[in-house]
Amino acid sequence: MRSLLLFVVLASCLLTGVSVLEESSGQQHQPRSAQLVNRSASAELPNGQHELAFSAALRDSILRDFREHLTRQESRLRRTPLLTRAEKQAMRVSRNEHHVHMAEQLGIDHGSLYGEHELLCLDGASPFYVEYDCHAQLTEDAVQSLDILGRAFHNRLAQTGVPLVRYAISSAYRSPAYQARLRRVNRNASRSTSSHEFGTTYDITYRRFYGSASTAFDPQRYRLDPRWRGPQFEALQEELAEAETEWSRQMAERYASRYAALLGRTLIELEDAGTLLVLREWRQPCYHITVARRFGGA
Repeated sequence: MRSLLLFVVLASCLLTGVSVLEESSGQQHQPRSAQLVNRSASAELPNGQHELAFSAALRDSILRDFREHLTRQESRLRRTPLLTRAEKQAMRVSRNEHHVHMAEQLGIDHGSLYGEHELLCLDGASPFYVEYDCHAQLTEDAVQSLDILGRAFHNRLAQTGVPLVRYAISSAYRSPAYQARLRRVNRNASRSTSSHEFGTTYDITYRRFYGSASTAFDPQRYRLDPRWRGPQFEALQEELAEAETEWSRQMAERYASRYAALLGRTLIELEDAGTLLVLREWRQPCYHITVARRFGGA
């Protein structure tokens, strides 16, 4: 266990500046663990299947395959393009006045205490996001949009072949009174009515990402044979799950700019689809996002 976690802590540092060979595009990689299956002793199970014996050789092979998998993930992250000038400009089309106009249509009544009571708290156990330095509340449509964005973002990460991470909500609903106080201490705060005052708008920082919250290990992800049984195999799954979660955390910290680019491209697609309005701010490192349509309930 210590050796695997030590590898996770040190691997990316040791790999810095070293080019990593990828699997060739025309060949499917077969892990060494899969190559050992036919040589494994087996025992008959009640349902007619065979249980494969789990040996030390198999464990070592699985660990080697796992480390190679992490190496490939980091290599893909390093090669992920940063946002281009055109992509940044694409997230400057919907200006503040567009966000306010949409918020007035879809948000709560401005300054209404009754409207504030209709706002929802965010999901503290979400696999897609965390609340960073805020206690966010939003309209139901805006809360749903966070999950829509999260699923699209995770799909993009999976297609890219990099570790899943969570984005951070740094601001959400602000009452008119709070917004007025903010103007006095923060020169970047909107001088006029802000779309944040309607519960439809949230900010996502593009400087900070968090590792995956999941510690559930999927054996199929590494083509591990489900017929392997026994306490050694179960202990190895727990060890790999912890190592994978730690790896996700490290990648989120080290490659925040690459994840910001992947999130930005996801936001551009959702804005083109009419789901969100997006403004990439530069005075504050955040994506300013307003829900652009209703979703008709959960």
